[in-house]
Amino acid sequence: MTRPADGTPAVIRRATPDDAAAIARMHVQSWRESYGAELPAGALDDVDLDARAARWADTLRLDDVHTYVATVADAVVGFANASEGRDDDAPVARELEGLYVLAAHQRGRLGTRLLTAAIGAGDAYLWVWTGNRHALAFYRAHGFSFEGAVKEVPLAGHPMEVARMVRESAYEEGQVSAKPLA
Repeated sequence: MTRPADGTPAVIRRATPDDAAAIARMHVQSWRESYGAELPAGALDDVDLDARAARWADTLRLDDVHTYVATVADAVVGFANASEGRDDDAPVARELEGLYVLAAHQRGRLGTRLLTAAIGAGDAYLWVWTGNRHALAFYRAHGFSFEGAVKEVPLAGHPMEVARMVRESAYEEGQVSAKPLA
């Protein structure tokens, strides 16, 4: 079981609509940690947490989106969610829609545990910000490689380039070959 520095164990469980506000706060904090240096100063200061929580509550009520949270002492410190894919040109059926872990809880296999809860070892795809070296290395280590699709998505009103990564054919840890980003 993953433990932070104070020894408290992390628990992975299926999220419920009651987790919406905590996930929204954690999600925005992880954006600050992951993307803050890439966005204009203060770009994430005006994120409406109530609106984000309402959006999460709606998502958590959907039968076709599976969301898992990582908690430490009942505080949400990470999440992963997956669905049958939102893209018309999806390369495989399953999409990892998001996976975020607060910086203080990274590097302890918590991301791996969330990834496994959300998509197991099967085929899946995801979109990842091309400037996030840590995320790119994480996904490569878990069998994902770039397949060529790139697009811009807005984050707090600012465009971010994301690339699609795909994992096909039952991934087995330690037996990964990944194509570099073109």
